Amino acid sequence: MSKILIIEDDPILLESLTEFLQEEGMEVIMAVNGKQGVELAAKELPELILCDIFMPKMNGYEAFEKLKSDVNTSLIPFIFLTAKAEREDILYGMTLGADDYITKPIDFDELLVRITKRMEKTRETIRRSEIKYHAVFETAHDAILLIRHADLTIVDANQAALAMLGHSMEELLETSGRRFIKETDLKDAIGNQDEMDWDQKEFHDIETSWRRKDNKQIQIQVSGKLVNLFGERYLFMVARDITEVKEKEKALYESEERNRDLVENIGEGIGIVDREERFTYVNPAACQIFGLANDQLVGRKLNEFLDPGAQEIVDSQSRVRKKGKKSIYELEIHRLDDTSRWLMVTASPQYDIHGVFKGTFGIFRDITERKNYEQQLILAKEKAEESDRLKSSILSNISHELRTPLNGILGFSELLQEDLKNTEYLPMVENIHLSGKRLMSTLNSIITLSQLQAGKVTMVFKHLDLVPAIGKVCQSFEDSIQGKKISLKMELPAEFIVYTDLQLFKQLFLQIFDNAVKFTQKGGITIRAKTVIQDHIQWQTIEIEDTGIGIEQQFFGMIFQEFRQASEGYDRKFQGSGLGLTISKKISELMSGKISVNSTPGKGTTFTIWLPSAQTPKQISFDKKEIDRSLRSVSGGKKRDLPLLLVVEDNMINRNLIELFLKPGYEMDHAYDGKTAVKMAMQKRYDAVLMDIHLGSGIDGIEVTKKIKAITGYEDIPIIAVTGYTMIGDREKLLEEGCTHYIAKPFEKAALLSIIKEAIYGENNTD
Repeated sequence: MSKILIIEDDPILLESLTEFLQEEGMEVIMAVNGKQGVELAAKELPELILCDIFMPKMNGYEAFEKLKSDVNTSLIPFIFLTAKAEREDILYGMTLGADDYITKPIDFDELLVRITKRMEKTRETIRRSEIKYHAVFETAHDAILLIRHADLTIVDANQAALAMLGHSMEELLETSGRRFIKETDLKDAIGNQDEMDWDQKEFHDIETSWRRKDNKQIQIQVSGKLVNLFGERYLFMVARDITEVKEKEKALYESEERNRDLVENIGEGIGIVDREERFTYVNPAACQIFGLANDQLVGRKLNEFLDPGAQEIVDSQSRVRKKGKKSIYELEIHRLDDTSRWLMVTASPQYDIHGVFKGTFGIFRDITERKNYEQQLILAKEKAEESDRLKSSILSNISHELRTPLNGILGFSELLQEDLKNTEYLPMVENIHLSGKRLMSTLNSIITLSQLQAGKVTMVFKHLDLVPAIGKVCQSFEDSIQGKKISLKMELPAEFIVYTDLQLFKQLFLQIFDNAVKFTQKGGITIRAKTVIQDHIQWQTIEIEDTGIGIEQQFFGMIFQEFRQASEGYDRKFQGSGLGLTISKKISELMSGKISVNSTPGKGTTFTIWLPSAQTPKQISFDKKEIDRSLRSVSGGKKRDLPLLLVVEDNMINRNLIELFLKPGYEMDHAYDGKTAVKMAMQKRYDAVLMDIHLGSGIDGIEVTKKIKAITGYEDIPIIAVTGYTMIGDREKLLEEGCTHYIAKPFEKAALLSIIKEAIYGENNTD
């Protein structure tokens, strides 16, 4: 039975080889490293040794040399087993004198053949050498040549050499090595042959060029050794075609040069920092950004340019990169010349060959100008907001200061109209009252438009039935309609549900309805509400059709512009600020709607309000008397003799006006400031409080309302805000602060009486 020694540190391969050889009838001795293998070989004297090269304690080469130096083991056939197929390894194994060299993965059948042959020819040295060289030749990927030194004649070559040089074996054996090997290369490789030690002379990795049979030049890397064989000198050469490698190296070099030029000339800063945030590379743009030369910046830490706040940002982003993520952030640096720059940083992590984080590759974009511009925008925005706040404050004050005297003008003129006996002065009083109302209308329009333009509108959208709102607006024009002797017909559904803001809709409808009444001298006005499908969208529409003067089509666009009318200049026929339709259009757009107009001069005009649909109404029709009866304000309720009111008002004219409006139906106490009002409320229980908001010095009406509400017994007492604060949102704010009702100055007698009755006898008026 043949005895085989296997020296292999791979337990799986060792077990596989052992099992295979045992199945072939061989005795197997196993060693896991070179030292153990040498000891077993000396003891067991196997017929053949299979040995791995790279092992702990003692590698295969060292084990081979140990065995060959021992007389008892020097003739044992020795085969290397390894995954290494590099020409240096093959060359080294062959020149040491090993019998064979087998690369992994191992073909077991081939291994068995080689083992069998080795053991059959152990005493035939020549045969053993032939097999050794044949195995190396046939398994090597590199070209192997054996050249007679005397005349440079090729005496042997492997298939890789034939393929590399383009010759057949017969052609190559008849060819002198001088055809493709340069004398200078040989001289560089061999040196002075008279002084050389032929057993020691080797050369490695000489790069040169050889010429193929087709005259094509190829780049070659050659290693070799000068050897004595049977008393004759030979050159044993291993050559590798590196033409493709050289071409790739050239392409890589050119690519690196292009990239280097790009990095060096790009407008954005590029830098590399190590784990300690120390610069190891910067391009010229980075030097310019940081204000330092290359040799001044490389080696510095990034934190030398950061304040504590910026350092926290860098530390945070560094933690992100150490988790393998790219980060993009803005960073302010402080240069050594005491100037600052803002950077947009794009940072990517870098790793070593073991996958360990080693630093960061960063791109720095100077965004200082952009940041300065942003700061200017912020300052401009703050100034604009401050200007807007100032504008709103001025408008609010103007509104309040104009409404307070207008309240007196309109109120007292209304009283004079009722009580004046001398008919000669009655037209004068009526003119005063109409002029005041016109001024009030203009003021309302200007204030409303300014708030719409400033975007100061707070909207509360709800699903609302608009029929009552339409009725109330129409009812407020009853005197004007009757005075002109025109008709009002309303074709409304029982319900007309729209998702909208009630207060804004009232303003929108009022402006358009006011125009219809103003420009209709005969005939009448018809109001319709219906659902319309347009461009696959469902709308709820309100049409206001009049038989007035009509509008030329060329003016359709102009009438929605500020302060514009179809009739302008000194010969304009109708008064008005020209803001009504502008306000209507802006409100409709706020509610995601629109306004359309259709008109024929001399026949009339139809304005249509388009609002997003909420549900489809059932269409019914009824006339003005019916809608008046159904929507007339309820003024009845529980009767009570002379309710007691607390009037909190600092303006004497308004106090007198309120008293004249309400007598003899109410008893009243007057408080001229907030402190007095709270004191009076604590001493007496009132049925309602009429609260002015601006009370001069001292606490305002809102604070007074809160204090009165806190008095026991006043939790449910109505407090009516009577104020000149009528900007959009003022009403909602006052109701949120505790007032239960709201009436704006100037007010008419009927409106004041109505809201007091609703406050005392009915539900809160929060419409």
